[in-house]
Amino acid sequence: MATFRLRSNKWQARVQKKGYEAVTKSLITKADALKWATQIEADIDKGIFTNTSLAERTTFEELIVRYSQEVTPHMKNAYEDGYRLRALAKRPIAKLNMLALTTSKIAEYRDITLQEVTTGTVIRELAYFSSIINHARKEWGIHIENPVRLVRKLEFPDFSGRMKIIYSSIGGICGSKTYVQLCSSCLPIH
Repeated sequence: MATFRLRSNKWQARVQKKGYEAVTKSLITKADALKWATQIEADIDKGIFTNTSLAERTTFEELIVRYSQEVTPHMKNAYEDGYRLRALAKRPIAKLNMLALTTSKIAEYRDITLQEVTTGTVIRELAYFSSIINHARKEWGIHIENPVRLVRKLEFPDFSGRMKIIYSSIGGICGSKTYVQLCSSCLPIH
């Protein structure tokens, strides 16, 4: 059932149904408030309603900080991860609220950041983003889809040229017999 009241020159709509948390939103006109409340009630009746009010109030920076305080200390590389997460929290994308953090914003961030740092760094940052968002969805009740999942993945650069140089250097140092043994032990098993 929806209730409406005039509050600070805006209409506040409040939808409350049994078994669901109350949802409120302030809109400029009563007609807009009525339309919004009707849509929310219809979604609840269909069973497709997802309460995104917490995601709307939470910035990505807040999630990064919380993740670095609660989750990162239990990880193997806690110090390095904490350092990287503090750097990510200073980026402009961290100022967005979680509903504004869309796939297009993540892709734009990826493309801009690629001009500043290496591909591997961007891949790791996007992995951090995905991990933080997934943890927030599972543990902290942030009801959004993970926008990082839909962003085109970058490929790690090819390091085979570097490995050939290392192998040829080892071959010159160790002798050909040791080089062959070393190379054959490094080959992937199919």
